[in-house]
Amino acid sequence: MTESFWQQPPDARKCRGRSPGARPSRTRNRRFKVSTDTSIDSRTLARLIDLGRDSRIDDPDVVRKYEDLRHSDALNRLHWRRWERVVQDMPVDDLVALIRGLAIAERRFRWLGGSVSAVIWTFRVLSRRCPEISDPLGEWISRRSDNTYVPYGTHRDDVVSRAQLDALDTMSPEERDRWFDGHRAAVQAAQARSSAARRRNISTEMARQGVARAVREGQNAARRRHLLARHWASRPAGWDAPAAAEWKAIIERADSLAPAQRVAVVAENCQIPIDFFPSNWADCSVETLGQLSADARQAILSRLAPVANGRWHSLAVRVAGLDKRC
Repeated sequence: MTESFWQQPPDARKCRGRSPGARPSRTRNRRFKVSTDTSIDSRTLARLIDLGRDSRIDDPDVVRKYEDLRHSDALNRLHWRRWERVVQDMPVDDLVALIRGLAIAERRFRWLGGSVSAVIWTFRVLSRRCPEISDPLGEWISRRSDNTYVPYGTHRDDVVSRAQLDALDTMSPEERDRWFDGHRAAVQAAQARSSAARRRNISTEMARQGVARAVREGQNAARRRHLLARHWASRPAGWDAPAAAEWKAIIERADSLAPAQRVAVVAENCQIPIDFFPSNWADCSVETLGQLSADARQAILSRLAPVANGRWHSLAVRVAGLDKRC
């Protein structure tokens, strides 16, 4: 039986170049020169195994604990024979953890590796020793790695399992091209469906928020009308004045304005007694008062200077405090 491309030794792959029908590699996955002058530190090896064993390996907060590995990326370009000597007799559980750790470190710490990545060499040893373990692990790596050469050593170009690679090995170049065209069309269709569903969800959420906002605004308007009606029922100071009807119209028009704008109306209409205004207009936060200009703040202080107590006096104190901070 003929060996599939990914099962062949690296030296045999080298003379063949890229497999027929494979798409050109992306820049980030370019082929890198193999490093020959770096040893495999046992402590770094242990850290990679610990990372691979962590059940929360996909959690960025967990990977952040292994920041000491960031500058060990030269390991990712060592010659394949160096890695084979190190892992040949390694227990299977440790080897699986090492491969997982290497794959995550390569992605998370932006290790350079491309077609000479250590993931390829260590995975190849595992695939010879325990193919029943290597198959699901290969798919696990393919779905997480940004390096499209891992774990099989050939540019997978959207292929995420050994079964797919083996099937592609039996195809002619024309069949391979048709497979990739069909696969990409299916991926694009799935992405289009996903985008359409996302847009529908956004539209639905926006509509829901719009309804909720309309309900809140209606409730706020009803509350303002209720407070204003109570205020008029109390017959505030100036109620019997000749201009009371005009004052009342000014207040009713301003009642739907934002709190800062209502305060500005109070400052601008000095002819209206302060107690004629609804007292709830004085309940403005410091943040709201900060929206007023310096001139508007000075005007409201002048307007409220005669007020010695109550809500309007408290408003004057907040405005004065704001001016001191500024």
